[in-house]
Amino acid sequence: MDYTKHYHLPQWEKADRIMMEDFNRMCADIEDGLNRNAEAAAGALKTAGAAATPASLRGGLFRAAYNHAAGLLEQNERPWQVGALYQHFNGAAGSALPEGMAQRPDFAWTTNTGEPLCMDSIRDSLRKSSDISYEKDCREMSATFTASASGWITGLRMYGVIRNAAGSKGDCTIRLTNLNTQEAVEQRSSFHLPTITNEGAPRFVKADLYVKSGQRYRVQVIIDDLTSRPEMEFSTESPESLVLVGRQTASVTIPLRVSLEEPAMGGLALVRYRFLGSAGSLRLNWAGAALTPRKIRTVTTRAGLSMQEAEFRRETALSAGSSALEFTVSCPSGSDLQLYAAGVVVI
Repeated sequence: MDYTKHYHLPQWEKADRIMMEDFNRMCADIEDGLNRNAEAAAGALKTAGAAATPASLRGGLFRAAYNHAAGLLEQNERPWQVGALYQHFNGAAGSALPEGMAQRPDFAWTTNTGEPLCMDSIRDSLRKSSDISYEKDCREMSATFTASASGWITGLRMYGVIRNAAGSKGDCTIRLTNLNTQEAVEQRSSFHLPTITNEGAPRFVKADLYVKSGQRYRVQVIIDDLTSRPEMEFSTESPESLVLVGRQTASVTIPLRVSLEEPAMGGLALVRYRFLGSAGSLRLNWAGAALTPRKIRTVTTRAGLSMQEAEFRRETALSAGSSALEFTVSCPSGSDLQLYAAGVVVI
């Protein structure tokens, strides 16, 4: 009798007698081997299952939801998404401003100043350098002031005489320079001059320029030409010469709504923002669940802008249909809030 190389199973030759003991031992050895293989396979399956527990699966879904939401916030367009949405607050079509906020070119803005920004609050620091004058060949009005609070300039009024037989529109450039940082912003505007002699009545030029509390600024109005023969003066005494608007907003609420075609196990929401001054707090109410940020991180956008990002997770089920969310952001006294974008992804 011979035996197999690996498992020592009997191999009968023609001359061998088949003995009961040999045959039964072979069958028992085969059964033991099969049983050990089955136990080893069951153990491997159990180990693999432990590596994919519900907790780790949920964590993976939330990571995927975060990457999707963060990717959406980098998009310029708004593709249709099932169970996902994002909102930029940069004045793009479809953006909705929360109550108490003003639109800036790249973000929605508000501030919680200790006092309102107005002419009376800056008058002591206001100094005039020049006026627009045809006689003196001066195209520029210039004045400096210190912003007593954050806010923005919405316009300027000039007083004097205009003899506009040439029909000039009075197109001009408004330049605002932060004398602390030397940063300058320019906007095109116009006096919309009449074609007749205009004496005494103030001429208004529209502006939209942001100022920050405690910073010193130079504001200039540069008229394109002097063919209208203007003699216009900027008055430091008139309460209407520099039109200023401030905010005293302690908090803002941002409503969003995401549509669900089927029930979901939860979801993730992101808000991107910056505070100038003390940082405020954020909270989220998502379909009745009150949430605080799971994490606040600093991110740099594709455009190279650094800002804060608050991540919220709802880990309880959502019903099919429309799901309402409300972000509330507090703005401490003396701080400015810049709101850039918000996004939601359900899982």
